[in-house]
Amino acid sequence: MRRKVFHAGPLVFLVLVLTFVLGCSNLSPTDVPSMDNESRTSQLSHQLWGVYQFACNPETESIDIVPLRAADMHVNAIVFLEPPALVLLSLDYIEFNGNLITADIGLRHPFLGLTEFTGFDVCGVFITSGSISGFSDADITMPGSGDTRLLNPDGYARWWNPSEFPMDGTMFGYKDGLLGAPDSFANFSCTINGYKYYADDIDAEDIYTTADPANRGVFSAGQKNIRRFEIELSDAGLIFNYAIDANWEFPQGDSPWIAPEDFSPNANRVEAWGIDVTEVDNTLFNDGSNSG
Repeated sequence: MRRKVFHAGPLVFLVLVLTFVLGCSNLSPTDVPSMDNESRTSQLSHQLWGVYQFACNPETESIDIVPLRAADMHVNAIVFLEPPALVLLSLDYIEFNGNLITADIGLRHPFLGLTEFTGFDVCGVFITSGSISGFSDADITMPGSGDTRLLNPDGYARWWNPSEFPMDGTMFGYKDGLLGAPDSFANFSCTINGYKYYADDIDAEDIYTTADPANRGVFSAGQKNIRRFEIELSDAGLIFNYAIDANWEFPQGDSPWIAPEDFSPNANRVEAWGIDVTEVDNTLFNDGSNSG
């Protein structure tokens, strides 16, 4: 698709028409565009808002529009939470015990009252550098003993590490969190990082006795949820950053919507959200350089 450009800007600039919100990190709920029935009709009475890249060329007076995404959303939602720091992402408790840190980290959904933007399977990913490698996939690196790491992860994610999802100014890549060290300084090496899972029906410390699978990991619009992080420090100290992994799809039917009933299963991610491992017998080994 091409159209005439009347006000030329830089040679190439990026504009994202987002499903979650418009692509501005300090957007308020009043800035979220509304959708009438005609704009979101499909065979299933729901569809994703488009995500597009607009490449503008003043010399040819044209705009090339390339669709980036036409399925359910899997995003780094840190762009919606910061800036400012310590408002929607908050430090509610912290305790130091030698090289161990206990911290309660709160997340508040940025769009109060907008049920259509209910989040699903939201995870706070703790990004660090690591020393464990040697897997069949040479790109995999994860933290181990002696590294700064999350000791009580609910699971591990490959999403949003800066080496595989480089910073590009959108919510489809890594972004430096304001409370952590920038990647330009730390050069975070882990492609697998631990995370804590956030949902309305779980408490700060436990997911397995409080989570109701029927609720599908809902993070309601405007809700604040808190999880406890147990962090071990390396000799280099607390050098880390973070991402907020979130999933979403526009609800089915007409407003007012109810979560999770009005959201397709596509609003959830396909990966397992929690891992509970009991080792019965193990002949595998990894000594830092060899494995088998």
